[in-house]
Amino acid sequence: MLHGEAAELRGEPAELHGEAAELHGEAAELRREDSALIKTASDLLVLLLLGDEAMGAVYGDGGDGGDGLLVSTILAWTSNPRTQLQLTGALSIANIARNDFNCESLVSRGVIPLLLNLLEIHGGGGASGDGGRGQEDGGSGQGDGGRGQGEGGRSQGDVTVQHAALSALRNLSIPVSNKALLLSMDVDSAVLRLLPSTSPPVQFKLLGTLRMLCDGQEAAARRLGLCSPLLRCAAEWAGARSHAGVAAEASRLLSGLVRHSKQDKEVMRAVVDAGGVEPLVAMVGSEHGIMQNEALGALSVLAASLGDLVTKPLRGCDLIASLTHLLTTTTITTQQQQPQPPQQQPPDSINNHTTTTTTTTTTTTTAPGLAPETICNAVTLCQALMFTGIKQEVAEAVMPSLKHLQHHHSSLVREKAQIAITAITSTITVT
Repeated sequence: MLHGEAAELRGEPAELHGEAAELHGEAAELRREDSALIKTASDLLVLLLLGDEAMGAVYGDGGDGGDGLLVSTILAWTSNPRTQLQLTGALSIANIARNDFNCESLVSRGVIPLLLNLLEIHGGGGASGDGGRGQEDGGSGQGDGGRGQGEGGRSQGDVTVQHAALSALRNLSIPVSNKALLLSMDVDSAVLRLLPSTSPPVQFKLLGTLRMLCDGQEAAARRLGLCSPLLRCAAEWAGARSHAGVAAEASRLLSGLVRHSKQDKEVMRAVVDAGGVEPLVAMVGSEHGIMQNEALGALSVLAASLGDLVTKPLRGCDLIASLTHLLTTTTITTQQQQPQPPQQQPPDSINNHTTTTTTTTTTTTTAPGLAPETICNAVTLCQALMFTGIKQEVAEAVMPSLKHLQHHHSSLVREKAQIAITAITSTITVT
């Protein structure tokens, strides 16, 4: 009898263990459902904030000016232990920060420390992975809430949060009124700590944030321009053929450091030593006019300020070919016949002929779509190159084009070409 009761008692723990396991499984399933629901709701909110009308209803003249419950909740999410809510908070901030008013208001509400805290939490040496990708809209990025995965399908939450936080910081650093304040809060230092990242989307936003921060900020441009790790990464990433966006941002940052450091020779020498000349020359051939102008401006400053110090790196690039292509002109001659009224004939004449005259028009044009500003910047670079060791080759290559530009339809281009011709011919003899 006792033996049977003992056996029955021994069986009860097994049954209890089974019930506990079942309850644990149900709890895990509820957590998965809860996480999926949060993710779906988060993605929906981020997508809604992509629209200007919806964003305005939440934050702006059509809404509560950012003082409502939703915005307060979004800001609070950045400090939530759940990575998904941190991500949603950062992406939502990035999407709200799409105009100067919103950016200034968000900064005044103390959003910068929240974003810097996210970078500190998820900065961990730059995990690899594809990361979330953002969309750019008129110079202000919009995060789309994309997720990255690492090996074995494991979510790389730290990479997506890094990307989202950088997207928000980049947008917030666009207004001129915010730049000095963000720099005083060491945003650039926090961003630089992510340089080890191997995620192209993180690299893209990192470079863009630093470029926005040093735009028009001389002290910041000098400080960043003397940061050797940054210059090495920028020069390396500028040659990243697998990610055109990263390459473009890296080249634009190098150009910005040269231009905004106000001709600081120490910065310019650092950029040259890091291999920054080749990316700038490659950017001259960009299909985007703004990038062409940035490259031409930076190269002009380098050539005029450093002279022979940039001769060697310039010889190793196709700068002369790029300049010749920009300045190559096409002369178009058109003939148009215009009828003239018949001349008076004697009364008895029966031949009243109509005569015509031929008008010949000659116009000179450059590459299709090339703005006069870009042509003038290219001509300025030609003049600056007269201070380098390749001045003879440059003069002989571009002089025919400069002479043709004296007949350009733009008076600004004609004047610039004439000045350049005078300057070049007074420096060297062109055969």
